Amino acid sequence: GGSGPVLESAIAPAGDEIAYVQGHCNSAGAVLVARRPTGSARAVVLYRATHGKGVHMVRWGRNGWLSFLTTTGPYSRLHTMTATPAGRTYSSPSAPTGCFWSGTAWFVERGQDRLLASLQCGAGSRWLVLNGDLGIVRTLAAFGNQLGAQAISVDATGTWVIYQENGVSIAGTIWRWRFASSSRPQRVTQGPYSPSWR
Repeated sequence: GGSGPVLESAIAPAGDEIAYVQGHCNSAGAVLVARRPTGSARAVVLYRATHGKGVHMVRWGRNGWLSFLTTTGPYSRLHTMTATPAGRTYSSPSAPTGCFWSGTAWFVERGQDRLLASLQCGAGSRWLVLNGDLGIVRTLAAFGNQLGAQAISVDATGTWVIYQENGVSIAGTIWRWRFASSSRPQRVTQGPYSPSWR
């Protein structure tokens, strides 16, 4: 981009659209845009962040919805929206004191599109299943001694999750977890960044 970096690209499941964050070097806030992956396609602005607010962890669901996080200082909010310019944006309340959203991933459960979300609180974390409008369906698990998850990826069967622990290192510990049961996360390796089933 001519005005700043292009970040956080996410391809729609059908492969017909790409969403990304267009940063701006002139102090304006970043924008979340979508476009067809052709040279002549125009970018359509879906969400405008205010100055100083970062947009990151853009994820595309099978249902045509996007999820993303915004941050201002140490605080984060989770958002979902349909990938259309006039689409409604749903925003979570601010995370509880001492907590922040660390990552999300879409998955399908009994034919319904759901959002798997990791909430980090101190040295521990909680996994929640949310609707598209960010209503809590249920709490899956709480891990008192594991930081929140980022770079989350759910396998095609909706059974396994692979993710990176939200540590200091860019090559943090990679974990695998069978989230359809009450199992404990299994350590896979140290790094690399952004693991994925795909």
